[in-house]
Amino acid sequence: MILLGQLGMGVAHQGKGLGAALLRDALRRSLFVALSIGAVVVITDPVNERAASFYLKHGFRSLPLQEPRLLIPTKQLARYNPDILTAFKQRPELHEVAFGAQHFLA
Repeated sequence: MILLGQLGMGVAHQGKGLGAALLRDALRRSLFVALSIGAVVVITDPVNERAASFYLKHGFRSLPLQEPRLLIPTKQLARYNPDILTAFKQRPELHEVAFGAQHFLA
């Protein structure tokens, strides 16, 4: 799982589509990370009913028995972001990197 922290917009900036743009950007970044670490959902804990309504409008759904927590499957995000899938598949191969006595793939 990827936990999406609370997104907020100042009152003067509400209603201009900035919150939706911020959420889209966060979900695109989450998808790329999810492909790297194997996460299957993005979750968030809306601060109030208004925030919950915002996330529900953008594809999140309730997580049974854990309300007000909401989730969106990364599979759903992938459908709307095929460019990220392409970029992920085209990334360079992993290389072994020495760090002291240890070796890591990077």
